[in-house]
Amino acid sequence: MPLSCLTVETLFSTIRASRSGRQLHFVPTSGSWLNLVEAWFAQLSQKRLRRGMFTSVKALKDAIMEFVEVHNRNPRPYQWTTSADDIFRKVARCQAVLATYH
Repeated sequence: MPLSCLTVETLFSTIRASRSGRQLHFVPTSGSWLNLVEAWFAQLSQKRLRRGMFTSVKALKDAIMEFVEVHNRNPRPYQWTTSADDIFRKVARCQAVLATYH
């Protein structure tokens, strides 16, 4: 379920105030998992498929599976580096700017 900025901000405030040990991971649209998937498919296309010659569907599938196996030999998890406080500062700054237009 999509959450509005106000809802996310309220959730962050509630969790911070409760000190319950729970963490809420906020991923903005510009850094969503879908962007990571899109980047992975771009790599597949550029590094393996773009100039390849495939004489059959099986050859294409084999090339894709080879790319996946090579890519997965050195997995690197995505590491989020922005703190909740930084996000709150940016949200407050954006809200202040938007408030001047209303």
